Parts: sequence; structure tokens; C-alpha cells
Amino acid sequence: MQIVLVFVIFILGSEDSAMNFKSKYKYTISVNPLSFLIVSGRHIDFTVPIYIPGINFEALLGESNLSLNFELNNFFFVIPVELELGIREYLQERKEFQGFYLYQGIAIGFIIPTGASVILTVGYKSIKKSSFTIDPFVGIRIVIKPFFPLPALGLYLGYSW
Repeated sequence: MQIVLVFVIFILGSEDSAMNFKSKYKYTISVNPLSFLIVSGRHIDFTVPIYIPGINFEALLGESNLSLNFELNNFFFVIPVELELGIREYLQERKEFQGFYLYQGIAIGFIIPTGASVILTVGYKSIKKSSFTIDPFVGIRIVIKPFFPLPALGLYLGYSW
């Protein structure tokens, strides 16, 4: 949890660079309630999906079309099992911190030994007038060792400010 605190302090400390950008929204916090992780045993032959909903924080990076994305995937919202860090690049001129984007990130499991994964997705972030945020995405998760591609599907639901 100290990592989360350091990350939030870093983002809030960089507030000055995002303040010059004329966007109504600079941050989003959301939950991916559809997140699962496939885990295989080493000594016995089994594979099982584990429910690990993700808590996601996204922040603008200055005036560019880039944002920094931080996610903590948790075993049933209780035990953190995976940390993910990545960059989103919005594809159209961003006026309200939303629209189509490409995402590239890396995830590292630390409770369940899942190793590292590279995640590449595309999605569309939509912010309603109430600041409610809907963000469906689709892509691929590539487990690095052993090499194993998996689908990456999800739906972030959250709040932007």
C-alpha cells in the first residue's frame, strides 16, 4: 500500500503541469469489476480463474494526449495481488479527458506468483455530466515467462474530476 501512497503523492505533486491544460477533468478513479487472472499450479496439473477486480487511478500528463495509469488488482477487493503501471494515449484531440485510446502497460504479480505481463489494449473512455465514467476496453495480456497470450477484456466504472 505504500506504493499507492507514493504514486498518489507523485501525481498530486505534478498538479502544476496539468493545471495549464484547459480540461475540466484531470483524474479518474475507477473499478474493473470484470477482472480475472488465470493461475496454473507448478506441482499439480490445474488451471483456475481467480477473481481480482482492479482499482484504477488515471492522471493527465501535462498538455499531451498521454495519461499515466496505475492499477492495483485485488483478490475479491481485499488482498492486493498484482500491480499494473502504464500509459494511455488518446487518439483524437482531447478536450475533456475522454475518447478512444491505446494503452500499454506492465503488470507484476506479488502475492500469487504470476510473474510479469505486458498488456496492450484499446478502449473508449466516456465521462457523463455527473462525472460518472464508463470505460470499456479489449486487448491482449502477454505473460512473459512462460510466454502465454491471454485476452484482456474489461469495463472500468468510476468517477472523474
